[in-house]
Amino acid sequence: MDNKRIEYIDALKGFAIFLVIWGHIIIQLGSYPNTTYSIIYSFHMPLFFIISGFFFKSSLKLTPKDFLSKKSFQLLYPWFLWCIILGIDQASSHYLDNRTFLFKIITVFNRWFWFLRELWLSYVITYICYRFLKKGYLVAIIGILFVILIPFLKIQSFYFPLFLFGILLKDNYSLIIKYLDRFLYLSFFIFVVCLFFWNDQYLSAFPNLFSNKTYCYDFPNLYHSLFRWLIGISGTIFFFTLFQKTYRPNSFNFFLKKRGLYTLGIYLLQTIIVENILSRYISFKTINEWFFALVIAPVISLIVLEICTVSVVWANKNKFLSKLLFGSSYR
Repeated sequence: MDNKRIEYIDALKGFAIFLVIWGHIIIQLGSYPNTTYSIIYSFHMPLFFIISGFFFKSSLKLTPKDFLSKKSFQLLYPWFLWCIILGIDQASSHYLDNRTFLFKIITVFNRWFWFLRELWLSYVITYICYRFLKKGYLVAIIGILFVILIPFLKIQSFYFPLFLFGILLKDNYSLIIKYLDRFLYLSFFIFVVCLFFWNDQYLSAFPNLFSNKTYCYDFPNLYHSLFRWLIGISGTIFFFTLFQKTYRPNSFNFFLKKRGLYTLGIYLLQTIIVENILSRYISFKTINEWFFALVIAPVISLIVLEICTVSVVWANKNKFLSKLLFGSSYR
């Protein structure tokens, strides 16, 4: 299973990247807050981190030098390259006018494509911990303590445990398969109950235990992180087990699976298209929220998804171009 692609997970990734575009279309072209947007964002980023953790252990086969080279080229390189591309675009469009040069640099490299940077950090921290500690439970304890006690990035302290949960999920994969229906129904129940207590305030800022303004720990904020972990994990397990149970080799799943193979390239391109091109020229703020979110936004999302997929597939025909733009050539 380590060396062979798991088709239903590729389809799940295709579904997840569609949710990313759908959520971005809603927030960029429509009105905020939006119920559909809130539901999508309750679990879709935890889903990506957990899936990434699910496949982490294959990285332990690499030497430290090969690991750092491979992951940096796959994740940090496209983050850096596309931040530069986006920075040039925003500078030419005068988006960053009236701001200092240093502030412009911080804005571009801190805001955009943050997922790649955070995922790289999760890989590196986990790899180092496994090299020294070996045992999974020790890795989890020391790793989480590290990101809490050395809060170099407040986002990381929230997403890193989800990455570790993905490793736990892989280690207990046989248990998931054995009790698939129980995990499916229980996770669905927890996810739905959590949604009743979910509100837009949870999306106003990433939950964290450390304040960069006061430089002190804010442990009363712990419930915020715990709740987002619960809804993110339950939503992930629900869709994970749902795709495992219902996946069949048909045209719909083939459509999702193919797009799931190119999530990194799609993620990069949709950021440019949706958040930095369409958002400047198109607005649906005057249209009914539900009609826009459930009818117009999904249609636009599918169009954007297809544009991104076709572009990545075209670039992939030339391995040099694929590596230049996306950090690696797709299989």
